[in-house]
Amino acid sequence: GARDLLDEVLDLWRRNAVRLVPDPTGSTYDESADWMAIVHDLDPAGYRATLERWKVVHRRRRNLWAALQERRLPVGDM
Repeated sequence: GARDLLDEVLDLWRRNAVRLVPDPTGSTYDESADWMAIVHDLDPAGYRATLERWKVVHRRRRNLWAALQERRLPVGDM
């Protein structure tokens, strides 16, 4: 019956992946950037909303923006 649940599991990930993104703190942002890459694929609207919030709250964290760009994620004007 696992095949029947696949759509439900993927929908669950799409709806909740953004909640798993750790807040970018400390000096390394790899974990946050890795999770944002997942969210970008699963929930583009959630990615954009999180990114817009981060642009205000974490605008001075150059290493965060570099980590996102290393993963070829769109960051807009930074």
